[in-house]
Amino acid sequence: MNILSRLSCEGAKLSLKYSVIKITGSDAVSFLQGQTTNDVKKLNEGHAQYNALVDISGRLESFFIVHKSSSAFYLYCDETQVEKICSRLEKYLITEDVDILKTPLLANIYLGYEAYAAALSNVDWGKGLFFAIPGFISISDPGFVYPQLTDEKVNQLVVESGYGRLEYEVPLQKLINETFLESTAVSFTKGCFTGQETVAKIHNFRGPGYFPVKLTTSNHFKLKLGEFNVGEKKAGVIKTLGENAMSAYALVLRDFRLDQAQMEITFSNQEKSTVKLSYYSFTSKSNQEIAKNILEDASYLFTHEHNLELSKNLLKAGIQISPQSPDLYESLGVILGREDKFQEAIEWMDKLSAVDPDSVMAYTNKSLYLMKLGKIEEAEAAKATATVKSFAYYGAEAKKKNAEAEEEKKKEAERARRESMFKQVLEIDPEDALASFGMAEIHFERKEFLEALHNVQQVLKTDPKYSVAYLLQGKIYEGLRDFSLAKETYHKGIPVATMKGDMMPANEMQSRLVKLN
Repeated sequence: MNILSRLSCEGAKLSLKYSVIKITGSDAVSFLQGQTTNDVKKLNEGHAQYNALVDISGRLESFFIVHKSSSAFYLYCDETQVEKICSRLEKYLITEDVDILKTPLLANIYLGYEAYAAALSNVDWGKGLFFAIPGFISISDPGFVYPQLTDEKVNQLVVESGYGRLEYEVPLQKLINETFLESTAVSFTKGCFTGQETVAKIHNFRGPGYFPVKLTTSNHFKLKLGEFNVGEKKAGVIKTLGENAMSAYALVLRDFRLDQAQMEITFSNQEKSTVKLSYYSFTSKSNQEIAKNILEDASYLFTHEHNLELSKNLLKAGIQISPQSPDLYESLGVILGREDKFQEAIEWMDKLSAVDPDSVMAYTNKSLYLMKLGKIEEAEAAKATATVKSFAYYGAEAKKKNAEAEEEKKKEAERARRESMFKQVLEIDPEDALASFGMAEIHFERKEFLEALHNVQQVLKTDPKYSVAYLLQGKIYEGLRDFSLAKETYHKGIPVATMKGDMMPANEMQSRLVKLN
């Protein structure tokens, strides 16, 4: 279990010397919306988001966490940034009804599933993902007895999550696109803010030159802070080291950023190390997704560490977070059954059947637990209900298969329409790359791999820089079970795609190549 999962399960307190700016007034939402990089209008009460201020060239002036309470917005920022943020906001404050108040307050972040669940009913605690872990930020003492994270643990947290700290991993005046904030603190759909045009152009064109990734070494050579090369070319800089210096948070240039790629890097003292590069995931999570993570982590704790109490507590927190997730109820009931707490297990099976009336396992498990309690007649009745539910389940599965068959008919009709169109184009110009690629995709979807191969080879003959054609050709070879040619194709296609800045096909080819090796 990595540090992100461990802290999510066990909880932790994180103090980063966050000072607090309080913003009130009837125009507070619209004012912050126009000044900051993230979408404040979409921020719900009791929730928090990363946000930032950039200059007209897209360079970072400051970043912070914004929390919307019932009566105000709270900006949690590094204590050195209070004057700067207030000055910037006040500069653009003209006639708006907005009050900006510097406070003597300090805030802490409380990490973990149980902390997040507890914050659901308190709008004065700003819920969100912090260093990729669910939790909340608060100016009040919530009463959690959580261990304070040491500097070493915070470094590990940064390396594993990709979330940076001011001046450590994220220096001011750096392009915001080259920081984790591009993925966590910038909305590209909300409308204008100072610097928006530049930030959007960088994002939409070829992406940032540098961007944070995780480097991991499996050999005994420890990674070092500072710049490194790949071959004769500068490739990146390591900003923060993880546990035992075997992993690191690094900023890597675009041409070398391929997810799961292995490369040999050279430091300034000419020492070398082979590293694996991994992308960070900066996506937000719904309550249902958090509940799914809880289920996975609770199952691990139960199965591998036999920590029944923590497993049960996490599952109960998950039910608070996502009350309509039936797997949480079932898992909790199963653990209680293993502890011979049959009556309590039965109660959770009843709750499961209320959430999922079609659940077969709710009645199957209930029958077992009733039998253990010697309630034979009730056990038989529950078993009979489980049988009825199972018949209904198989009936639903049959309907689902019929629906899938109908959907496939519609897809095939659409393929036939596209095929007719592409054939017409190829009759006029047999070397049209777009039409040949379209035909290759259609044959591939039909699993007609040899026909697909013929078309995609025509594409690459016409246009050797057609990067997605290499990806499709590799998939076709995989379909033909010729894995050697598939790998050869990916090796050819990856540099073509990276040179063009086509990072999506480049990364997919790299991912498939890793799986084939």
